[in-house]
Amino acid sequence: MGSQELVGQLGPGWAGIGLRPGDRDDGVRGLWVELVLPREQWKKQGLIQRPAPGAGKLRVWSVPRPPTAGFRGQAAERCRLFSVAGEYEAIEPRAREDKEKRPGFVLHDASILLRLPEGEPVPDEVVFATWIERGQDVGGNWRAAAREIVCEGLPVWSGEQAVLTLDLPAQSVLMFSTVARAVAREGQVVFRVELDGEPILESARSTAAGRSRAHVLALPAGGRRASELRFSVSGDPAVCLFANPWVVPAERGSFGERPWEQERPDLLLFLADTFRADNMSAYGGDSQTCPELNSLADESVLFVNARSNGVWTLPSHASMFTGLLPPQHGAIWRSVTFSDELVTLAEHLRRSGYRTCAVTDSAFVSRAYGMDRGFEWFEEAEHALRDLRSTLAAADELLARDDGRPIFLFVHTYRTHEPYRLGPEEDTGPRDEFQERVAQALRAWDGKADPSERFAAFSEELMSLYRGGATALDARFGEWYSTLLERGFFERGYLAFTSDHGEAFGEHGQRGHGRMPHDEKVRIPFFLHGGDLSPRRVSVGVSLVDLAPTMSALAGLSAPDTWIGRPLLALQEQRPVFSFNWNEEGTYFAVTSGTRKLLARSPADVEPAYVFSEEYLLEAYELSEGSGETDNVLGEAAWSQELLYECAPLWRRLARPQASVSQVEVSGDLAEKLRALGYGD
Repeated sequence: MGSQELVGQLGPGWAGIGLRPGDRDDGVRGLWVELVLPREQWKKQGLIQRPAPGAGKLRVWSVPRPPTAGFRGQAAERCRLFSVAGEYEAIEPRAREDKEKRPGFVLHDASILLRLPEGEPVPDEVVFATWIERGQDVGGNWRAAAREIVCEGLPVWSGEQAVLTLDLPAQSVLMFSTVARAVAREGQVVFRVELDGEPILESARSTAAGRSRAHVLALPAGGRRASELRFSVSGDPAVCLFANPWVVPAERGSFGERPWEQERPDLLLFLADTFRADNMSAYGGDSQTCPELNSLADESVLFVNARSNGVWTLPSHASMFTGLLPPQHGAIWRSVTFSDELVTLAEHLRRSGYRTCAVTDSAFVSRAYGMDRGFEWFEEAEHALRDLRSTLAAADELLARDDGRPIFLFVHTYRTHEPYRLGPEEDTGPRDEFQERVAQALRAWDGKADPSERFAAFSEELMSLYRGGATALDARFGEWYSTLLERGFFERGYLAFTSDHGEAFGEHGQRGHGRMPHDEKVRIPFFLHGGDLSPRRVSVGVSLVDLAPTMSALAGLSAPDTWIGRPLLALQEQRPVFSFNWNEEGTYFAVTSGTRKLLARSPADVEPAYVFSEEYLLEAYELSEGSGETDNVLGEAAWSQELLYECAPLWRRLARPQASVSQVEVSGDLAEKLRALGYGD
């Protein structure tokens, strides 16, 4: 949107709040916001006995945590606590190295805990400092953040203004959204926009956490050369954004009906995290579990042999977005993610003129793990267990902000992820009660009797809770699909529905996801719907690395050379599908070719390229309908060695890293979200 110049200073409304520059070495600009916490605000809590001999006790003091515009519980190195006595050590909640109970401070969602030696008073003034990002230049566009939202736009805080100079075409409007997040205390701000000195917007709003607000402002009908647009904010301390400002045609039409020749279709990718394929009847499940999705699948191009390339969220999403296998992109540990050297699906579509937007339930599908790359609007849940109604409401808002460009919208939900929730209200009560009964059974078990029958019943009950969550997702998704139909989205738009992995409930002696890539964990639903697609069932093997090139092909675009997947609508020949997992215990691998599947496991120090060899093979299965992975024929079927010799050279070529990895800081808010989903320390 032309040249930008920030003018003015952060001044009005910031009394009692200190500000210091805090730009990072990687080009991200920010400020340290320092808030004074007087002694009278601190409340005395309990005593902690330190385990070391003679170490004495620690008195714990607490104070409500001030609201900030960053995520709650952000990383300790982004927060500091100090006084005239010096700086206090930051201690992560549940930190393993905290066994000796050190003095220092602990950040929680709603409070700050300060540990001091018994008898030492809280100083008169303690200062809490938090680092808040201002944004960075990415490819010539300013990328700014405000709590759960990162987007392209203007980070104009209270007391600031930004000036853009540009030519305004005839018959155009200015579109943008406003976001306001309190820095220290909730209050009010006023957003203003002036065109060549004349006000065209004055909008007051609260700085309490809430939805962004969309604006469409009329511009001179005949156009204007070298116009000055001035964006300003006044009021209480707040991080504010003028998000995604675009000058667009006043007449834009609607989805499926534009006043100009529409070259690119709209694309919607809906990912139901942890959603087993057999939740749907098309994959052998009960027809009553997901009736809405079953009906939609009957009207779609359905891939009946779809599998994920990983057994948990991070590597699977990375494969889906980068078109590469887990060993190639490297996002196989919680501490790393894929490099920005790799081209993502959103980046590819963004460069081709798409409005790229995402609504996710955070944790592994978050900015921290680079999943925001290429999205001009990326909104993640502040809480790990956001309800699906809220997720879809946020997606609806993004669709309603139609600016005439084709949209790529990614919607991600943990609705069927642990903890399993029932009904439209997503009730965790039944699951909590179930856990208590399991705990009681474990306490009663004397270690002598065989517990297999007892816990087999528990597995069945747990799966029932899981299926109940799938049914609730199905109902909510069906309602949302009806609104998309009414909006005319599918006249030219396409929907891809899939998952990143499944879930085990006692099959092969395992529970949850991770470890060996058996089908209960890697077989996923995958179908394409809308536009000019004719319903049919496709039996060739496909995986998540094929999704990016398939979406790209639907958009009429060629795929980047780095992607190894194939556009699926033109695929006819059978080919092997690889699934992979890696943890401290070893490397797990599976290859599925048609109705045959091999699984291997090697020690952790063996390179992924060599895990698929005869010495590490463990299981071989014929996957004829109804048999599943129940009869291990390794050593009996001659085809197992034939498939090994056929696929091993291909795997060794594909299992080489394609780029370095990026380190991820797993602490604070991110760690809390992962724990809420069952990923402990």
